[in-house]
Amino acid sequence: MKKQMAGKYIIDGFNLGYKVPQIAAKLKQNNLSSAIQAIILAVQTRLTEKVKQVIIVFDGQPFIQQQFNHSAHIKILFSRAPQKADDIIREFIRKTAEVRQCVVVTSDHEILNTAHDMGARTLTSSDFLATFPARGNRKQSAATEKKYNPQQIDMDYWLKIFGENE
Repeated sequence: MKKQMAGKYIIDGFNLGYKVPQIAAKLKQNNLSSAIQAIILAVQTRLTEKVKQVIIVFDGQPFIQQQFNHSAHIKILFSRAPQKADDIIREFIRKTAEVRQCVVVTSDHEILNTAHDMGARTLTSSDFLATFPARGNRKQSAATEKKYNPQQIDMDYWLKIFGENE
């Protein structure tokens, strides 16, 4: 699957969260503040600076008053009852002049269809996670590859046996 780069990503926050087992567990335990922070971090570690703007939309929770940490190009929105996150996403798609530069991330088929019909690109939440591996995971695998260098290990072994000075 080819990575989709665009000007704006509009992400259905809780929908994405339920696709990550560790975050889904927090959501099921109603640990929403921690889950929201984890969702924001998951998005930050996946999208590069090439993306102009990321909007993560959550269903409003009246008891969440916390300011969530995010980068300059990530905007966090909460719906207000009776409005849902889905409504905000649909409204944003309808009002965006550059809708073809947007990628909507959700697994909600109604939102995906609306986004597609309006000309936006779409990714399911699962495809987003598969398409954009977390940068921390890439660094970790690169570090692991660096650690294991069979040529160096062989060299170290033989130097121990025969001595470095010889």
